[in-house]
Amino acid sequence: MSDHQAKGYEASDVSVRGVAYVLGILFVCLGLTGGLVAGMFALFSQREDHSAASPLEMRVLSPPSPRLEVSPAGDRAAVEARARGRLEGYGWTNRETGRVHIPIEAAMRLTIQQGWQDETGKPQP
Repeated sequence: MSDHQAKGYEASDVSVRGVAYVLGILFVCLGLTGGLVAGMFALFSQREDHSAASPLEMRVLSPPSPRLEVSPAGDRAAVEARARGRLEGYGWTNRETGRVHIPIEAAMRLTIQQGWQDETGKPQP
């Protein structure tokens, strides 16, 4: 059995001087890195490009013809209105199978009253 194992602890301590050197080097590196970053920020903030835009940059670009969506805002409003009507209204999903869609609030009320149904249509507790 070694001397350390017999005592049940380490017989020597960590060198305080070594820890101080490592911490000193760490703080010096952090300070140099912070100074470098601050210098780069100062350098790039002073550099401003005041050149005038070329005629090509000022030209308004539009997609080539045929432009299929003439009024995007109007088209979006129509899509949202259809979706809102389907969410808030009643209608057929599939007439052959007898499936309909109902408003979300009505479906939640029916689920609370009747309970959840499995695939066979039987209510679950």
